[in-house]
Amino acid sequence: MTNLKLPSLNYPELAELLRNRGSWEVTIGYKTKATLWHTSPGYPEIEVLHHGNEIASIEPYKIWLSNAGWHSATTADRLNRIAKDNGLPIRVTILDGLTTVRDLNLVPLCTLTGRGITYTMNAGIWEREGTES
Repeated sequence: MTNLKLPSLNYPELAELLRNRGSWEVTIGYKTKATLWHTSPGYPEIEVLHHGNEIASIEPYKIWLSNAGWHSATTADRLNRIAKDNGLPIRVTILDGLTTVRDLNLVPLCTLTGRGITYTMNAGIWEREGTES
């Protein structure tokens, strides 16, 4: 797969892709895999790995994003697609060589350092939990 042919990276469609393939892991792009983990009752967690590093954890009401310490355009692209496809109120880009989380008006909110940020859905609205942690 090329970077241009990534499947939808929203939770329901990734879960369906994994179910249809009958596997706990599926390649979704260049050096990028989605893996299924049954960590919460009823809603399995989907982890996205790029070059073997976890860059996202996706659940129906919680999403964690990290660049795993790598400030690369491909990692930022994967994180941006996850954010966009799941309706998060952010975009992820490279700004001055650093992975940067921006609001929908492209105003920088924070720089990812590898620890990641978490968004949870409350009353139908995605909200960021604290600062990068």
